[in-house]
Amino acid sequence: MGNKSSSPPKAVEPPVALHVFKCLDGVPMEYSIPEVPEKRKPTDRFFLILFIVMYAALGVLTIYMMMYSDLKRTTNGYDNCGNVCGEKNDPVDGINCTGKDYTNENILMYERDSALVNLDNLDMEPSECVENCEEFGYLRILNRCFKISDFDDDKKEKAELELVIDMQVIKDLQASLGHIVGMVFIALGICFIILLLFKYFVSIMVKSIVISTVILSVGLAIYMWCFKTEYSTTAKWFVLIYCIIICVGAALSWRKINFVIRIFNETTKAVFDMPSLMLIPIWVFLIEIILIGLFIFLMIMYTTSGVLTHLYGPYYTYSLTSLMMFTIVYTLFMFLYSGAFLGGCQQVVVSGAISTWYFTREKDNILGSPVADSLRILTRYHLGSVAFGSLVISVMKFIRLAIKGMLKKKEFVCFRLMMNLCLDFVEEFIHYVSNQAYIMQCTANPSSNLVKELQNYS
Repeated sequence: MGNKSSSPPKAVEPPVALHVFKCLDGVPMEYSIPEVPEKRKPTDRFFLILFIVMYAALGVLTIYMMMYSDLKRTTNGYDNCGNVCGEKNDPVDGINCTGKDYTNENILMYERDSALVNLDNLDMEPSECVENCEEFGYLRILNRCFKISDFDDDKKEKAELELVIDMQVIKDLQASLGHIVGMVFIALGICFIILLLFKYFVSIMVKSIVISTVILSVGLAIYMWCFKTEYSTTAKWFVLIYCIIICVGAALSWRKINFVIRIFNETTKAVFDMPSLMLIPIWVFLIEIILIGLFIFLMIMYTTSGVLTHLYGPYYTYSLTSLMMFTIVYTLFMFLYSGAFLGGCQQVVVSGAISTWYFTREKDNILGSPVADSLRILTRYHLGSVAFGSLVISVMKFIRLAIKGMLKKKEFVCFRLMMNLCLDFVEEFIHYVSNQAYIMQCTANPSSNLVKELQNYS
């Protein structure tokens, strides 16, 4: 006892700075996470300018397509000379049969009964615009009249089904629009209830999900092996192997459940401390709905575009030029680009807000709104980085769509599964790297370009 009391106390060593402890001598002492806005600089400005230029080009191409489009070409139809029913047509130089006034004739009538069995080549069938087609032997479907004197009732029904199926889909969507909106709000309510359960009963929720998954997989395996004999042996073995993997995985990861519970606790704290964080995916979802509606409208108008082209004899049709076909493909690419850009903006805003909340000691006394500050930093400094990351993702998606379109051919059946697996892996890898780069961009290293972040991360 005496020896212990008489020994001199050890000198207290000063705490080692974090950057020295990690041997990061190049990191300054005033380094902070996330970095203050005063020390940030706009990143990847070239890709932001490129993004704006690409949208400007889309606007020019859209105006060009609208100049050669007419929705009545699809709804009312046009005769063999390209005169649209239901409107006064302008004459075309060099084509004498154009320029007819069909203001009162808004129905297209096909003169031959062969039109019913030649629906894919109706431009080759003799037709004219009329006010009505109530004569005997004609069947009116929407704004089309078909001669059916030599066909039986079955062929009438088949022709009517093939012609009105697109319109029926639109009517069904209109009738079920209220139900779709209601289901969206029900899904939002269920998500909020689950969020509350994860906040107050996170331990019970996580453990019950794991246990119920194991029970359901075991029950499915027993049901298929013992009570259902019509399933193939391959399907039974697949379910059995899946059940074994689930059970073994749950047993091996059971000790890590407490760590998962802790992660959910931290996550729910951030969400409930910043309620405006839950509005971000809702706003992104609403903007995406507007984009989808605009894309569908443009595609409908594009299908009615075309330049009057001579087929043979007295027959003319509206066909797409090379520039028009390029515009359709380019619009599809910009739609993918816009979706990826919105997802990147959401990722940066959420990451910035969470990092501000997490690295603040006094979380009850946070000045301002972390979500609003993160959105302000995004729009002022990092839109170029998001434009670059979303460009990489959209290019990959576009290539994937093109390859999948090619794989539909019969000669690529053997490579379809392998190519789909490779494309899925590459796309998921690009998404993962881009998301990590977004997080690094908005938190730890805000003054560097996303290109350098991707290179360093790789």
